[in-house]
Amino acid sequence: MANVRVYELAKKVGVDSKVVLDKMTELGHLVRSASATIEAPVVRELIDALSAVQERMPEQRASEPRSCPGPPPAGSVLRPQHHEWDPTSRWKPLQHFDPRRVGPYTVLRRIGSGSMGRVFLGQSPAGRLLAVKVVKEELADDPEFRRRFQREVAAARGVNGFYAPPVVDADTGGDIPWLATAYVSAPSLRDLVDACGPLPLKALRWAAAQLVEALRSVHAAAIVHRDLKPSNVLVGVDGLRVIDFGLALAAAAAASKLTVAHATLGTPAYMSPEQALDARKVTPASDVYALGAVLVFAAAGHSPYPGGDPVRTMIRMQTEAPDLSGVPEAFVDVVAACLRRDPAGRPELGELLDRLARDMEPGPDGMYRPSELLPPAAFEFLGLQDV
Repeated sequence: MANVRVYELAKKVGVDSKVVLDKMTELGHLVRSASATIEAPVVRELIDALSAVQERMPEQRASEPRSCPGPPPAGSVLRPQHHEWDPTSRWKPLQHFDPRRVGPYTVLRRIGSGSMGRVFLGQSPAGRLLAVKVVKEELADDPEFRRRFQREVAAARGVNGFYAPPVVDADTGGDIPWLATAYVSAPSLRDLVDACGPLPLKALRWAAAQLVEALRSVHAAAIVHRDLKPSNVLVGVDGLRVIDFGLALAAAAAASKLTVAHATLGTPAYMSPEQALDARKVTPASDVYALGAVLVFAAAGHSPYPGGDPVRTMIRMQTEAPDLSGVPEAFVDVVAACLRRDPAGRPELGELLDRLARDMEPGPDGMYRPSELLPPAAFEFLGLQDV
């Protein structure tokens, strides 16, 4: 028997991924997510155990108290004793060289870092949380970057807060420029798929339509995102939001003497072929390609060109067809159109939204409820309540 992923075994046996995760924990096999690979010897053990569970009478199962799984492994995005996302999982302690204040905001934790600089969890005097992005010092010293940074910050203020965390404050003229956006406490699409497995078709169409609307708002503000990827998509009770326009801002330095003109800006697994060749020549169509790549991950749990070698990935996208294995047949045409190598052949966002809207299936009351779109494990992971 071959190795399989958790969500693949769950589908084969006819149970939810959470049931498999619970059973693995009970048997002493700790894993972090529904995308984890199960070794062949464990697969047989699990199939036997899950078959025994299914054969038990519903009345017997209903009468038993619900058991909680053991603590998740270190680094997990799950809360202890729950299959629910832990909002503190991405927070890291401050290092000695990190600032303790940025403008009027107290810096609480480090959230991450990128091509433009570092990102911190900040707090306003009234206790509101923000994501504070502090520019790298070498970029701060370049006058051309500062001018472009000012223009990009002004443009970013025009992105509708319904689709992306709004810009609430910025200092483009200080010693070290920074940008503050509202902090959204929600897991990323990568967190969700890693923990619960790929999305079913209904949820895919809903997620795709939400991302198209978000990108339309970004493009309306004259911004090309440049780094759309699963970890830059947040999934919340009110829908999906895109985050981190850091590359759009960092690309402002591409013409400066501090940045190599042909440097690769973006994440190879999700960037377009033209961006891989020359980061200065991206267009809104480049974001459409990235959208297709993100949707492949949401549908199948892998990128269009799986593999850990970024150089090899960029070569393959110029010469090979994308790997769409695992994408539902009814959704293949959507992602394939977005992933066309020629930017001119990719669909316009308005055209794509019309197509997705025609295929979406609302609930009986005409609303799109997460509880009717997402599998139970994903619904619980997000900590959602039906609305």
